[in-house]
Amino acid sequence: MPSHQIHFTKPNTPPMELPEGTPLAEGMDSSASPIPFGCKDGRCGTCLVWVEALDGALSPPNDHERDVLDIYAPGESAARLACQLTLTCSIRIDSDRWTVPNQAPLVHDPES
Repeated sequence: MPSHQIHFTKPNTPPMELPEGTPLAEGMDSSASPIPFGCKDGRCGTCLVWVEALDGALSPPNDHERDVLDIYAPGESAARLACQLTLTCSIRIDSDRWTVPNQAPLVHDPES
């Protein structure tokens, strides 16, 4: 089975490699994961990340994930819930845009 790399923009966070088809929530050891996971079923938004596909296409968000993304990151096409993302290609996760649990939704206000 092919594997794919997960790169992080945060310095000193080494890339990880997981088999294709692995959900990130299952493939990342919770004690050493650079991504904070909460409920792992796509409700809480704790694992909201911004993802770039490096050598293929990302798995599309399902309807539930899309509903949650519409609340926490409306209009952000690169936003994903890491717990709902299944690895289909190598990716880069923008570590500088992680959310803080229980924080207000991240909404871009062009007026500010």
